[in-house]
Amino acid sequence: MKEYGEFNRHLLLLVFAILLGLSVFLSLPLLDGIVWGFIIGFAFMPLNKLIDRKINNLKITSAITTTLIVLVVVVPFILFLEKAVTGFIGLYSKLDFIKMGEVFYNLIPSIAPHLQNIMENVLAVLVNLASGMIISLPSKLLNILIAMAVTYYILRESGELAKKIKKHAPMDEHITEMLFERSKSILYGTIYGMVTIGIILSILGYFGFLIFGVPYPGFFAFLMLIVGMLPMIGPAVIYVPLAIYLIYIGDLFNGLGLLIYSFILLSTLVDIVLKTKLISDRTKIHPVISLVGILGGISAFGISGIILGPLILSFLFLFFEIYFVRGVK
Repeated sequence: MKEYGEFNRHLLLLVFAILLGLSVFLSLPLLDGIVWGFIIGFAFMPLNKLIDRKINNLKITSAITTTLIVLVVVVPFILFLEKAVTGFIGLYSKLDFIKMGEVFYNLIPSIAPHLQNIMENVLAVLVNLASGMIISLPSKLLNILIAMAVTYYILRESGELAKKIKKHAPMDEHITEMLFERSKSILYGTIYGMVTIGIILSILGYFGFLIFGVPYPGFFAFLMLIVGMLPMIGPAVIYVPLAIYLIYIGDLFNGLGLLIYSFILLSTLVDIVLKTKLISDRTKIHPVISLVGILGGISAFGISGIILGPLILSFLFLFFEIYFVRGVK
């Protein structure tokens, strides 16, 4: 009987491992939606609690908050993205590269062919990215639906969900609590870092647009605010087309000046160095680990990697600390 019970236990573990693997495999195509559903849910939890004080019904409150997110954030963002992408592709199709080459040659003939090739290659890369976004739109819409569903259930059941996980977690209570606190710090730290970086990019971008004579600097600074908060996009999608436009109309000095200013200050110092520092400070992760986690996470998991990458590395070092430094108690 004892051997039979041992066999049943091993069989149960095997079935559980197979089902767990299949569940992960089924969830991978929807990973972005699931992760961003958690992020959006936690980000809007204070608003949800504020509304629930008046309604006092968490199900209705969560439905209202999720609907507001869709109407105020998701729908305008999709419309903006669609207009921006189609507009950029239309602008690219109208560019006269022969005329651009003549502009370069008249101003700096020695390096004109190289500059023209660089501009054409950069534009081609941006157009390919924009076209890829349009092609992948159906799958993105599915991920958006998943994200909104996850957001609703996070808002509705966050308290109970946390209690259930803590109750049934196969480890000591203090370890489970440490994992929860680390997850919260990474989640809120990442949200804080993305929003802060978006604001800084918008302000610095506005001054750069003013200095180098970009028309409608306030409008493009607002666009910089939006794209600055989005991982895997960054400020280059705003300032590169503007710099090319300035060069195209013959203003080579301001066009190259905007490129150099934006690449050094916006893309490098702010979007990479400062973002990493802000997120690492808020999440209490070493900047190198944070940078590797963000870049490696995005490379491995896509847009959701900005959360998953630092989270995985943080858990690794946390378990190392628990088991090898402190010792399991």
